[in-house]
Amino acid sequence: MLDLVVPNSECILRRKETAKKACLRTYYPDGYRKRAAGLCFRSESRDEVLLVSSSGSSDAWVIPGGGLEPNEDPVCAAIREIREEAGVAGRVIGTAGPFDNISGNGTKHRTSIFIFVITEEFELWEDQLTFGRRRKWFKLEEALEQLHNYKPSQEQYLRKAMEAMDS
Repeated sequence: MLDLVVPNSECILRRKETAKKACLRTYYPDGYRKRAAGLCFRSESRDEVLLVSSSGSSDAWVIPGGGLEPNEDPVCAAIREIREEAGVAGRVIGTAGPFDNISGNGTKHRTSIFIFVITEEFELWEDQLTFGRRRKWFKLEEALEQLHNYKPSQEQYLRKAMEAMDS
């Protein structure tokens, strides 16, 4: 097990060597799965957002995020997810949500969104090595289009986050 101390955070993350295998899913009392995601901006100007290739389709792009581990704080989960899925680290500059959605198969998710300005991009990262996942910076409008085409619920995360930060 590798301990990662994340700057600008009180989170100490523990990454399991067997990533994404036998993960215990956690739920709110009303049946929604606990999730966290990281909206990653290249700079404070928020004109470029980082998306990762989907685990289900390498040609589709999504916001990095996933389920909370037992007793994990949502911000710690978002920090862990952006590191695992996108190979980046950054500082939290805001929040949005939580957002509730029900997938096509009826699974209920409640996702807390944390907004990051990225301070470090790693040459190699866990999901790149394990699953061949890629990351790419998109101009805001192009990111909205990509999300609209593959994950409309995530398009709403980005729109709402931008509204919250502009108000």
